[in-house]
Amino acid sequence: MATDDAVRSGGVATAFSSGFGLSGSCIAVIRQGPGLLLAPAVALVVAAVSFLSEIVFYGGVDRAFGGDGVVVALRSLPFLLVGHVAAVLAEAVVVGAARIRLAGGQASLGDGWVIAARRGPALVAYAVIRTIERTISFILATFRLGFVSSLLDAIWDFATFLAIPVILFERRQGTLKVVRRSAHLVRSAWGPQLVAQSTIGFASFFVALPFGLACAGIGYLGFGATGAWGGAIVVLVVLDVVVATLSAVLSAAVFRYVHGGHVSDGFTQRHLDALYRPKPAKSGFWSS
Repeated sequence: MATDDAVRSGGVATAFSSGFGLSGSCIAVIRQGPGLLLAPAVALVVAAVSFLSEIVFYGGVDRAFGGDGVVVALRSLPFLLVGHVAAVLAEAVVVGAARIRLAGGQASLGDGWVIAARRGPALVAYAVIRTIERTISFILATFRLGFVSSLLDAIWDFATFLAIPVILFERRQGTLKVVRRSAHLVRSAWGPQLVAQSTIGFASFFVALPFGLACAGIGYLGFGATGAWGGAIVVLVVLDVVVATLSAVLSAAVFRYVHGGHVSDGFTQRHLDALYRPKPAKSGFWSS
């Protein structure tokens, strides 16, 4: 593919450019349907409640998170699972709704929830596997293997980038097969994909930075250091919700492109080519 070769020859600079371009395309989708932000926001609240519940259940921060790292990881597993189930379901809802919007339709979070509910058990099973991966990563970090832990997380995040669209829009298959299928779809352009996807996070950070500084400054003027920290935390929470939504929209757009060669409204083939080479569909039931 001439376009694909031309884009790939640009290297890191092209990947960064494509990342910023894709960020703008995903932001445009969210601007058309800002309600998409609600699902990740709810998931974040659920995770926070689960975290606080763990502290209360074990009788304080020291009892909940003190002691041997392996024991802490295993003790936290049920509470961590709640957060990951909420995050996976929220991402699935956004992906489902975004898929309809990217195909030219109109969709609400309710429509996305209907799509996600069809594959609810599979999504929960995937959340379990993701929780186990994060737990293993945490245990490695407690043994001063931080580099290995970070590398494991990076490989997992890359390999599973399209796992939720695969669960939602392809034939039913086991969770490990879902992970392998997602990895198969993304492996042809791992270098540009990592750079461009990371750029989305950087772009979101730089957009949020002025607002963060403003909130911290206002908080400091009103309540001192506590207000500054409070303002900064609020911005970080909002940033986390926005990045999660952007990532879900991007995965829906990329899946449409990889799975059927469809360039979604607001996206360009040049930017998508920098990340992925389209592959033939396998037993998909939504070709639009």
